[in-house]
Amino acid sequence: RMADYFDRVADAFALPRPPRLTRRAAAEVLSPLQMSFMRESRRIANRRLTNELKLRLAYPTVDAGIAEAVSRRNACLS
Repeated sequence: RMADYFDRVADAFALPRPPRLTRRAAAEVLSPLQMSFMRESRRIANRRLTNELKLRLAYPTVDAGIAEAVSRRNACLS
């Protein structure tokens, strides 16, 4: 779920987790474009990319990508 992703990012960056909203409450505070994004959000798998195309992803998992983002942020701050 998208909320789980936002929680992972917040936790990795030591930020507060965003509030949870019902769809109805979200529609009251988000733009139509943002709501469209929320409705169309899909979970994807990279198996076909790696198996059929033999693609090697730099960040094959969400956690790997988040860890790299944290690492780069920390490098910029030091």
